[in-house]
Amino acid sequence: MTLEKRHSKLNTKTTLQDGGSFLSIKSLSLTSRQSGSVIFYIFLAVGLLGYLTFSLTKNSRTNTVAQSAFRMTEDLTIQANAIKVAVLECVGDYPGGGGDLDGNGSIEAADNDNPPYPLSPSDPNNPSGGAGAGNNDVRDLECPGAPDGQRAIYDGVGTTGRFLAPPKNGFGEWEYFNDADGVRLKLVGGEDASTIQALNAIDAKHATCQVDVDYGSCGSGCLTMWLIRAACP
Repeated sequence: MTLEKRHSKLNTKTTLQDGGSFLSIKSLSLTSRQSGSVIFYIFLAVGLLGYLTFSLTKNSRTNTVAQSAFRMTEDLTIQANAIKVAVLECVGDYPGGGGDLDGNGSIEAADNDNPPYPLSPSDPNNPSGGAGAGNNDVRDLECPGAPDGQRAIYDGVGTTGRFLAPPKNGFGEWEYFNDADGVRLKLVGGEDASTIQALNAIDAKHATCQVDVDYGSCGSGCLTMWLIRAACP
């Protein structure tokens, strides 16, 4: 073999080897790029899954609050209306309102600010002498014009046939007030999202003079429902 032919073969071999190295490097570059794309899509999928999970959890929590508020609105409205019916039945059956309740010989505002509505349970002018200072629970309401033995509106022994439902979970007792401002029911609960939403819903269903939330700064979880109101004749 001549020197020229040997040189030609050497160049060809070198070229093939270089070309093979180039192909190997190119293949490695493509593989790395594909791996990077896969990792990107994996991270994207994880991010989307996290966002979806957060959205579902948030929506579930929102729906739970709304459902709880709806049930609370219905239950409290039913309770309040039942109490109003009992009070108005006393007013209709005994329009005299008990007359001279303080025993001073005359019938006046000192006997009852809003006759013939029942007095506040704590009022000493009640025929029984009142339920005690600071106790204005609806369950201790008396109908002042009723005969002896039939004055307790919620007696629990059958003379009126009425029993007051227990307080709804998270709320105190319904209270009743009869004073110069009018006649009203009051209920105090918590200040969680469901309670606030429920009380605001009740407020929105009534006229301004009928319902207040946070009347007298009693709190955002405090509901006041008026039977009569001096400021809104």
